[in-house]
Amino acid sequence: MNIKHPKIIGIVCGAIISAPWILFATIFGEINHTFKDWLAGIFTHHWIGKSVILIFIIIISGFFGLFIKKITVSTLTFWLLVLFWIILIAITAIILFFAAHTF
Repeated sequence: MNIKHPKIIGIVCGAIISAPWILFATIFGEINHTFKDWLAGIFTHHWIGKSVILIFIIIISGFFGLFIKKITVSTLTFWLLVLFWIILIAITAIILFFAAHTF
């Protein structure tokens, strides 16, 4: 069965790419203050910098999703499961990093 709006896969892929970006930017920013200061210098605050880059990633991947003509339910289900596990791994890594960093 085909999905009526196959463009959604672009947004899902954007989210799949975004989770590792946030993981990297958060942990690397805590380890390397030059990176954090660079984000703050360009975007006035490092959180805003991470968010602007995140939005850019989602828009670009969503744009590529416009070229997908057909997607099945099983394909979408697969990518949603990939998204779930990547987000779970990223959240766990951030929590463990800050727990180790704090204690």
